[in-house]
Amino acid sequence: MTLIGIILKLIESFTLCDTKEQQQLHIDSKNWEKECVIESDDKVKSLYAKLHDGVFFRLLAPFVYFYLVRYVKDLMTGGDEDNLLD
Repeated sequence: MTLIGIILKLIESFTLCDTKEQQQLHIDSKNWEKECVIESDDKVKSLYAKLHDGVFFRLLAPFVYFYLVRYVKDLMTGGDEDNLLD
């Protein structure tokens, strides 16, 4: 699971865009990810590649996803703001 993969999963889970737009977004993001290498001149692409280079982010990614799902659900349902820190 990658950072972009987490974002795409959130978009899909909460149906934040229509199917056609989501498919195009998936294609565009996968093409962008292919260009991400550590030696890239683009600092964002280089940082993204460094983030995903080791095992640490791969271990942490599912927990980031679950946290974000809970956070988005709370935002969508207008959850109590005091409980967001729990």
